[in-house]
Amino acid sequence: MKLRALKGAEVYVLHQLMLKEGFPHTPQCFIQAKSFLDECICYGKFNDKGCLDAAFIFGDIQKETAFLDVICQKKMRGRWLNLKVIQFIMRLAFGDLNLKYIWVQPQNKTSNKLASAFGFRLVSTTESKQSVKLILTQAMYKRSKFYKGNKNGINF
Repeated sequence: MKLRALKGAEVYVLHQLMLKEGFPHTPQCFIQAKSFLDECICYGKFNDKGCLDAAFIFGDIQKETAFLDVICQKKMRGRWLNLKVIQFIMRLAFGDLNLKYIWVQPQNKTSNKLASAFGFRLVSTTESKQSVKLILTQAMYKRSKFYKGNKNGINF
């Protein structure tokens, strides 16, 4: 599998994956989705045949923070995320983008459990499940089991 920035027609493929998997708040119209995705940093994980299996998206990028969304094909759930991908995502967030923290809004119990396992911590919630917000700071990541210091060229 290969991990790379999405470009050109791959953004359309991402939009189709988002629609297929029922990704929350995804516009049916590609033009509307593209205008949003063009403001994001999107990376995809591709299989050996060059098909998009999963993607992660950094959006609402500010000086110190951004949200992180992750999507994958149903058949790939639990099978595409590994230590190298996690380290790449964190290096991008805390190294290349120099963010202080990233946040997620899990849409289901499984996503919430996964984010918590990676070290994200609850910062706010209301009565609505969609208002749950978890954050991960650079310091929290450096204390996590996924951080490997400066090995393998991961510097930040």
